Amino acid sequence: MDKYWHEQFKEMRKVRPQKLTSIIRVSKKRYEEFRERLLTVRIEGENYIQSPNRKWRKLILGWLEDNYYEEKWNVSTQVMLDLLNNDGIEFTNNNEKILKTPIKGILKAFNTSVKKDLKIKNGLEIME
Repeated sequence: MDKYWHEQFKEMRKVRPQKLTSIIRVSKKRYEEFRERLLTVRIEGENYIQSPNRKWRKLILGWLEDNYYEEKWNVSTQVMLDLLNNDGIEFTNNNEKILKTPIKGILKAFNTSVKKDLKIKNGLEIME
């Protein structure tokens, strides 16, 4: 019986993703300002993505909001690129390394804004 409960508590202690909106302690207006800023901020290499900026940024932000970890977590630029490809986002005919530039940019902007604007600890690390 002890081994059973040990496994149960071990499972409960595992870090799980949370919805970002369930963590924040700011007004809805301030959160909307944060989101709007991320949808409009200038990102290096955004011209490599031919679809409208708001469309591809909303996809990435939606994924980040649904899979948020307060502790250290890794986000792969390849996973984000696949997410955009699967949703029909159009890119220029450049190699994948160049196409990942705007994805890295929006992830860096998100990381900075979450800490600065929402005052939430964030351990997001960007992986290739």
